[in-house]
Amino acid sequence: LSCSIPRRTIIAGKIIAASIIGFFSVVSLIIGLAIFSQVSPGITGGISLPEFAGLKSLILITLMSFMNVVLFASAGMVIGLYAKSVKEGGILSLPIVIASSALASGFIGGDPFKGEWMFFLIPVLNFSNLIRSAIFNHYDLLHSVIAFSVNLAWMLFFIAAGGYFIKRGDVVFRS
Repeated sequence: LSCSIPRRTIIAGKIIAASIIGFFSVVSLIIGLAIFSQVSPGITGGISLPEFAGLKSLILITLMSFMNVVLFASAGMVIGLYAKSVKEGGILSLPIVIASSALASGFIGGDPFKGEWMFFLIPVLNFSNLIRSAIFNHYDLLHSVIAFSVNLAWMLFFIAAGGYFIKRGDVVFRS
């Protein structure tokens, strides 16, 4: 902050730096699942993911996963700007990790062809449902638009909150 770097650049750099590892993880996971489900279909219940879901679905799943990575990176940036230490940052981010894990895993057992529109208003839960629906080639444009809009709104909220925190010296330099 003591350099002449604009605050927008600092925020963008933090989000991009945090997202790069997530992007590589998503790409590695999707490619690994596609290859190994083709080579050894037993790991995915006897089906080949590229043949069952198709290339369009895999691309959509990758894009949704990328958006989730940026959502978590922007939330992490806000927590990092607010936290006084790494330890406090870990404590503050723990509820987000637990809640997102519960939401993502709690929706796995549901029917991918049914979706209450209210579920698409909850980040992580909405993409979890959309990813499951994409695997089964069941697309609902309204649900997709709602999910992308909600997650984009949360990302913009976190980016704005990061801008607010970085402007306030008492938050950044608090003891």
